[in-house]
Amino acid sequence: MRLYPFLLVFSVFLVDQITKILVTREIVFGSEVRVLPFLSLIFVKNFGGLFGLMNRPSSNTVFTVFPAAVCLFLTFLLLRAGSRAIRLSLSFVLGGALGNIWDRLTRGFVVDFLDLHASSFHWPAFNVADLSITLGVCLLCYFSFIRGEGWMKN
Repeated sequence: MRLYPFLLVFSVFLVDQITKILVTREIVFGSEVRVLPFLSLIFVKNFGGLFGLMNRPSSNTVFTVFPAAVCLFLTFLLLRAGSRAIRLSLSFVLGGALGNIWDRLTRGFVVDFLDLHASSFHWPAFNVADLSITLGVCLLCYFSFIRGEGWMKN
């Protein structure tokens, strides 16, 4: 097992945290900075799960404990992964998950700041960690189901 998957996990985590620090310092909570006609930067506090599901402070424990257990399982899978492609995919998922868990532990909520929109439709706000998790899951599906990569070492 090489070190690169854990370097990628740390890199994803670091980029996620740096962007969140910049957002909390530079953007007033609830305000919008339009970047492109379809993309704005906003500062949103997400106490809930994916896409703001159960978005209330009392749900924070649920969305910290369960993902922490999943991170332990992902680490186990990463250590046992059968191919580089699967390790790459799992690294993106793990790095993103750790970024959001860190937010919950240190801030009590996850900082979301990317707002995709078209006219009056707005996709729920998200962050670099969410992008990383989504990319990792898509890569896992591709490498597993399309290319038939093995998940575990023989």
